Amino acid sequence: MQLWGLSMNKIRYHHLLCMNYFKGYGYSEEFTKNMYKIIDNLKKENKLKLTLKDDDICASCPNLINGVCVDQIKVLKYDQKVKDLIDIEENIELEYDKINGFVIQNILPIRENICEDCKWKDLCKNN
Repeated sequence: MQLWGLSMNKIRYHHLLCMNYFKGYGYSEEFTKNMYKIIDNLKKENKLKLTLKDDDICASCPNLINGVCVDQIKVLKYDQKVKDLIDIEENIELEYDKINGFVIQNILPIRENICEDCKWKDLCKNN
């Protein structure tokens, strides 16, 4: 989707948590570069839409095969937990700084209850 000539950022619900803990580690160099680019774009454009499907972050992940994550069941569980806490439907235009502020205040403190079996959980725990 285009917004004022810019690409609208499409983000999975659980990636709101991941972006807050991101420190340059990832599945590949391409994934890491893409994550930095997306975070930078979100801060500049301040617009996003949440989704339960593959998003702009997934686009460069080697675990996305034919548009489906190899860990689809697990990540959908994370997405649904975050969606329930945020209580905002998919594809509604949001301001990144407002939704991220909500996530920082209300969801990051209980992050371990959401993604307890994530392979990156130790990185988040140490940050």
